[in-house]
Amino acid sequence: MRPVVISVLMALVMAVASTGAAAPKKKKGGAAEPGPTTGSVVITCPVEGATWMVDEGTDYALKGVTPVNEPIPLPPGPHTIRVSKEGYLPFSDVFDVAVGQTTEVEVDLVLYSGRLQVTASPEGVDVEVDGKPLGRAPQSAELAIGEHVVRLSKAGYVEEVRKVTVKTGLTTELNVKLIPVAEAQRRAGGGPIYKKWWFWSVIGAAVAGVVVPSVLLTRPKSESCCKPEWTVTSP
Repeated sequence: MRPVVISVLMALVMAVASTGAAAPKKKKGGAAEPGPTTGSVVITCPVEGATWMVDEGTDYALKGVTPVNEPIPLPPGPHTIRVSKEGYLPFSDVFDVAVGQTTEVEVDLVLYSGRLQVTASPEGVDVEVDGKPLGRAPQSAELAIGEHVVRLSKAGYVEEVRKVTVKTGLTTELNVKLIPVAEAQRRAGGGPIYKKWWFWSVIGAAVAGVVVPSVLLTRPKSESCCKPEWTVTSP
């Protein structure tokens, strides 16, 4: 009979233990702990690198960058969200948070940009767009729509600055050939002075001015020039 009694006692102990574990924890004085007082929001955005801000303009505003991997705790009630990224239309929305629940906000950023494709020769041309280095050509970049300034440079070559207009959803192509500095100087007339057209014109005019007076001064006088062309006869 002893084994039976021991088994019954063990069953009673286990039952009491399980009942105590399932019972809610109580503070001193027998009062149960309060439940959650906040909720949370999950921000879903397929575009990486977008800046989000919750409750912008308040003392408790939150800010971050997509992707958002964890729920964001928030007090219950209405909240605002704003998501932005260069080249996209900003996204704004209002959402509610309930106690103990998670609200999901799906952010749909609309593309508001185009692509710029830059090629250049010779090799090793540095490309800048709006003052920001883009790298060496060829280069491709996503830019906001509108006008942009492209600067192309390489040592020993004349720098080129071009203005391009990027349109929504389209690719703008820019192909530039840089000119060596020596060739640019030659085209601009930067060679030796004796190779300039006006040099020989001046020399020719000067020679003509010296030769003509010398001919006039050395030309002998003819007798006819001293004789009058008329005669006087007596009656």
